[in-house]
Parts: sequence; C-alpha cells; structure tokens
Amino acid sequence: KRQALNVISIKLTEAEIGLAASGLLLGSIFSSFFAGDISDRLGRKWILVLDAIIFTIIPILLAVATFNFITFLTWRIIEGFALGMDNVLSGIFIAEMVPTNKRNSYVATQQLMTVIAQFSAFWIGYALTPLKLWQLMFALGAIPALIILLLRIKIPESPRWLTSKGRIKEAKEILSKFFGVNVSEDELNSIYSELLKESRNLPSWKDLFSSKFRKYAIIAILAGLFMQFSG
Repeated sequence: KRQALNVISIKLTEAEIGLAASGLLLGSIFSSFFAGDISDRLGRKWILVLDAIIFTIIPILLAVATFNFITFLTWRIIEGFALGMDNVLSGIFIAEMVPTNKRNSYVATQQLMTVIAQFSAFWIGYALTPLKLWQLMFALGAIPALIILLLRIKIPESPRWLTSKGRIKEAKEILSKFFGVNVSEDELNSIYSELLKESRNLPSWKDLFSSKFRKYAIIAILAGLFMQFSG
C-alpha cells in the first residue's frame, strides 16, 4: 500500500503520508493488547470471521470512500485493529486445532504464507504504479480477504475453547466430525476441570518479567523491535 500512497490522488503532506502508512500499526497496537481476552470470552472462530469481514470491506472503502486524509486514516486504523486481532488469534487457533507434533510446522507455515503474501503485494503494487491506479491497488486486497472469509465460515470452533467453557457435547461432536477422534465425555470433563484450574491461576504482566521468564521476554521483545526497525 506504500506504492498506492505514492500515486494517491488526494493531496497529502509528507507527515500525513507517514501517519497514514503507520495507521495500520496504530490500530494493531490497541487490538493486540486485548485480543486474547476477547477471544477467551467470545471464541476463536467468530473473531477470525469478523477480522476477515473487515479485511474484505476496508480495501473497498479505501478505493471508493477515500475523500481526504481523515477518511483514509480511519479506514487504515480499523483495518489495523482487525490485523492485530488476527495476528494474535491465528497462531492460537492453529496451535489449538492441530496435533502437538505438527504444531510448529503449521504455525511456521502460516508465517511463511504471510511473508509470501506481502512479497506478492509489493510486486503487484509496483506493477500498477506507472498506471497510477491507486484505487485498484487497494481494492485488489478484497479478493484474497473474501476467499479467507468464506473458508473461515466453514471452519469449526476450537474444541479446546469449547471445553474450557463447559460446552463438552459440542467439543465432542467437532472432534468426531472434523478430526475423527472419539473422546469420552468423562475425558473432556477432566480436561475442563484442568482448564478451570488454569483460568484461576492466570499469569500476570508481572510474571512475564519475573526472573524465570525475563530473559525470554527480553529476547522476544528485542527481536520484534529489531525486525520492525529494519523494515
């Protein structure tokens, strides 16, 4: 979308271009903080579906309803809000839905697909830049988003989340229908009891920087910062 900013027809100052480009991250910051809490309350699937709806609608609004800097920044922040939620929940959802021995490969694949998509988007934008079709650059983003939306509507809710909410029967049906796994209600009730104990002893922000986890937290934070600083 940086290429679109280079040829956008509405008049933007250099400062507005910078703020507009970072609007996506601005929205992501806020949603990333409470994405986990919201999904714990409302579930994984429908939050992911809502994100996909936003990803489908916003590119169209950017193309047809960008009248000035304020409208452009608004669409970008809303899109960033969904992006922050999605970045947190997609990894959680994959981890909860695949066998333990395949978890790392599936999460890594998801990250790889994200990078490939970004790489492709840059080249598509580059190809369209000489034509100055900035509306088309934005609108094209609705196509993959719509595909994601249709696929997400068909996915089941996380059996782990359902179990954590005491919805044992639903979890059992999903495990049987989608995964061919037959688990007794007694086993799921036992898992529910364990998850209930975990929910009563959730870690806090203070625990994250305790001596036990401080080194790992610092490495993860610095890795993320350096990745963003380097572009």
